Amino acid sequence: SDQSLTLSSDQPDSTFTITNLLTIVRNERFSPELLAFNPLVDDFLNRVNVREMEIQAEEPADEEAPDTSAQQQKAYKAIKLLELDKIRYLISEYYRVRREKIELFAHFLLNEENHEVERLSEHERQFAQKYLDLEILLYRRGFQEAVTDEFWTSDQFQQIMASRQPDLKQFVFLRVPHEIQEVEMVMGEDQKNVKLLSDEIYVFSYQTIQHLLKEGKVQLV
Repeated sequence: SDQSLTLSSDQPDSTFTITNLLTIVRNERFSPELLAFNPLVDDFLNRVNVREMEIQAEEPADEEAPDTSAQQQKAYKAIKLLELDKIRYLISEYYRVRREKIELFAHFLLNEENHEVERLSEHERQFAQKYLDLEILLYRRGFQEAVTDEFWTSDQFQQIMASRQPDLKQFVFLRVPHEIQEVEMVMGEDQKNVKLLSDEIYVFSYQTIQHLLKEGKVQLV
């Protein structure tokens, strides 16, 4: 349950639970663009590691206790460690999805004109730059005899690299946690005010609900 997977912490964000983590992972997975990095994921991973050390440090089962009691203690410890492994899997999925998007859109994300670089953590920013440098190096080596050196700094090459951008017109499924009384939606060439009901599933183009996702009013599914 959400309660059993909540990790103890003295930090103000200790109420951040597995439900919050699931929402963050799903939003990142189903969003066509790279969302802003959420530092709470790193904090949650640190708390998982601390909790694992606490469990591992628990007193071993009493050898003189009845067999059933010792077996129950060992089983309960194994279950708690398994729950932590599930959380680690979700966190690794979050990092994996983000890495794939960074590799695909590295040039777009690092282009200052797009103002997207702030979506990256410092580590991701370094990774994106190294990946982009390596990609350009491989292009240069692969097409060394086919093009001139000037090509690699030309506007034409920059346009080729910039062509890989998120498709914001892609349709996505979303859930509305709490009813939204009235929101302006762009549908085709028209603008309409619509009401989104709580716990209902809707399908919209991503760019239509992009602002609602950033405000935390909808969740991708």
